[in-house]
Amino acid sequence: LLADSSNLYISQPSDAVTFIDNHDTGSNQGHWELNRDKIGAGYALILTHPGVPCVSWSHYFTFSEGGNGDTTYPYSGLGAAQSYIAGNTVSGTNKTLREHIYYLIQLRKEIGIEYDSVRTTLKAESSVYAAEITGTNGSLIVSIGGSYTPTGTGYDGNKPIYGGTNFRIWQKGVDGTYEHGGETTVELSVTYDCRSGNAMYFTGTFTEAETWTIAVRGTWSVGNVWKATVTVPSTGTFNWKALKGTYSSSDTVTINGNTWTWQNDPNNSYPETTSVTQFP
Repeated sequence: LLADSSNLYISQPSDAVTFIDNHDTGSNQGHWELNRDKIGAGYALILTHPGVPCVSWSHYFTFSEGGNGDTTYPYSGLGAAQSYIAGNTVSGTNKTLREHIYYLIQLRKEIGIEYDSVRTTLKAESSVYAAEITGTNGSLIVSIGGSYTPTGTGYDGNKPIYGGTNFRIWQKGVDGTYEHGGETTVELSVTYDCRSGNAMYFTGTFTEAETWTIAVRGTWSVGNVWKATVTVPSTGTFNWKALKGTYSSSDTVTINGNTWTWQNDPNNSYPETTSVTQFP
């Protein structure tokens, strides 16, 4: 949906004002607000994309800086201090929300991204969106959601320059130093002959799986070993299972319906288990 032409910032970016939150929505009254664990990814989207992005006051300033003496908001009953989250750490990074927003604003300026900059969709699936944005002084690739690896001149083999939970940013011609914001990756594997037309997938509570809702397709190797590299959450642990499904050219697939064959209980736990040979 992030790549759908019905979005104003896709079809008419020069007319689009983009924002995560404002005084009429989540900050004060709890209407249509974005879950707080997704706010970091939200700003990674709007501050790197064409349109005119706006930053919510309570996302950049602390309560004491906000100049509001009220202790509650009249409609939601939320404590005023609770709505000021500039000091909260952005998931998957070592930055506060304020530092995160500041970094993205400076990056936007450096690359020369403007309200009408060219944006090209590179991937648009139910679990991952990726696009290249070309400014007056360079280009970025931004991914939101699941696993994505850019290709092409200036991107092949390069690490992101920045990222966190559910977002990554690559700068053309730059091999970044981002290493999953303190997170690490691990290879999971399952050995099973799932027959032609099928593939083995992995899901669980690792980052890309979005709490058992997304299946990451494995890559086949000799001996019917299926492998996938996934991101370990900042907690350092996660649960996972292997499952069989119809082969998809997509790296990730939303889990729905009853067409999946799941590995038997109990769940596998990382770091104790990274490989299984019994299925289902």
